Amino acid sequence: MKFDIKHILIFGLALGMTSCVETMKDGDMSTGFLGVPVLDADIQVEEFGATKASPAPTLPTLSVPESSALHFKVTDSKSNVVWGDKDEDGLWTTPLQMPVGEYTIEVNYGSNTYGNPWYTGTCTVTISPVKEAVPAIGLRLCNSLLAVVLADDFTQHFTPSEGSCVTISSTSGSSGSITTTLGNYVFVPAGEALTIQVAGTSSAGIPKTLSWTLKNPLSAATATYVTCSLTTNTTDIPTITMSEIPVADAWGNTAYVPLATTANISPENVANMQYFASSNNWAKSDRGTIVDIDGKKLVKFTGLEPGAKYKVRAQIGALKSNEVSMTMSTSALSIKTAAHTKTNNELDGTDFTASFSVAEKFGVTESSLQLCKTDGTVLTVLRKVDHLTGTSAEWTSDGSALTGENDWPFLPGGDYILKGTATQNDSPVTLAECQLTVQAPNFEVIVTGTTTYDLYSSGKIEEANEADAESITGIGYQVKIVQKLKDNSKYNYS
Repeated sequence: MKFDIKHILIFGLALGMTSCVETMKDGDMSTGFLGVPVLDADIQVEEFGATKASPAPTLPTLSVPESSALHFKVTDSKSNVVWGDKDEDGLWTTPLQMPVGEYTIEVNYGSNTYGNPWYTGTCTVTISPVKEAVPAIGLRLCNSLLAVVLADDFTQHFTPSEGSCVTISSTSGSSGSITTTLGNYVFVPAGEALTIQVAGTSSAGIPKTLSWTLKNPLSAATATYVTCSLTTNTTDIPTITMSEIPVADAWGNTAYVPLATTANISPENVANMQYFASSNNWAKSDRGTIVDIDGKKLVKFTGLEPGAKYKVRAQIGALKSNEVSMTMSTSALSIKTAAHTKTNNELDGTDFTASFSVAEKFGVTESSLQLCKTDGTVLTVLRKVDHLTGTSAEWTSDGSALTGENDWPFLPGGDYILKGTATQNDSPVTLAECQLTVQAPNFEVIVTGTTTYDLYSSGKIEEANEADAESITGIGYQVKIVQKLKDNSKYNYS
């Protein structure tokens, strides 16, 4: 159930107005004018109840105070206060001339306490040269409304006192309290644990005060009535609970989130549940949609930022759930095998097999992979493959088959980087890198040298007589490498 606070228009008509209206004025091109704001006080409050009370509490008629009771503050882009210091924080009555630039306007009434509403509002305007900007500020209720009703099991065992028999206070004792009658809405702090006490008389005629503790703090801009029972010392209020999100359900720009669970909320209200994800403290959020995956209902988010961290929550009107964390994974690459190859016992290249794999529900259509080497400054692509199709694919790279001038058929021992991109929902996703470690090859080494006998048998008798009979001269080493590697200018030999 919703109800609206009546409009209080401080300057002009707020209906249909955007956040700022500009008109031309005379003046210096380095300055503009901030007009008198228009307050749009169309505030909606969601009403919730654990059970339907009969009769249900009546929502009060709310109204915004006169403009003279509101506090205004204007800050520039550097957070300097240009209006709203201790001596002057009311509403200005004529346009304020100020340097061109962006300004934030804040309005406040009351505080997060008992008995009175707490309204706040904010908007951002840009002051243009010789123009008057008239901002429209939307107000919202920042504390809560609470009413207490009694369950039927009271009637035979307890009689509440007449008049103001209900006391509501902060469980911590830090924010005061308020006394009211049963079934009457009162303003209470949002976000605090609250205790309810009801004074009356037991069936034996003994004065008695019963006490309950709200299990969960109330949300701002909600009107909640709780039904207190003799059978329990706690009273349930409407709650929305999000469960942890499995790591495997958030990949690239898409996430699948479990549905929230609810308590003490009517099916009609649950049907209005919405889900949001934000990576910047709720300054901007993405909305999810409910989908069916393999017979299970989940909340699907698309268009998220790969690799970013998000907070996710559910919401019915102003009633919000707890927030759960989610990190958009981009891991999908792995190395399966890597080995040097030989032909006729001659080293001719290095083979490896890499794989790309994500769950089908993430909607990846193709991927492209690159094997790279870096010297700490420059990243060189050694091999690549484009347009691997589907959510799972393998890339087998045969080094011996690479014969082009710019190819790298052999991979010297060391560390390499496997990089890649994938196409998901028609958008590119940069994949998390994977490392390939290549071992140095085992060469067949042939050692050569010359002895005095070799000199003598080849007819070099004089050289043999002059040589040291116990020494070997002209020692050399040979390894077997195919000619195409010897001719490849990318490799050095020593």
